[in-house]
Amino acid sequence: MHNLTSDLALALEVADAADAVSLAGFNARSFTVERKADKSEVTEIDRATETA
Repeated sequence: MHNLTSDLALALEVADAADAVSLAGFNARSFTVERKADKSEVTEIDRATETA
């Protein structure tokens, strides 16, 4: 049987890590916006959050 409790714990841990990175970056209000190949916008904060 799959353990949903451990999945939830992992999801919360990942969300907390991403939250810390994104809030710190956006609260600093100093970031650049780039265009991806598909013309959508991305910031270095977005990229850092993905690797948190």
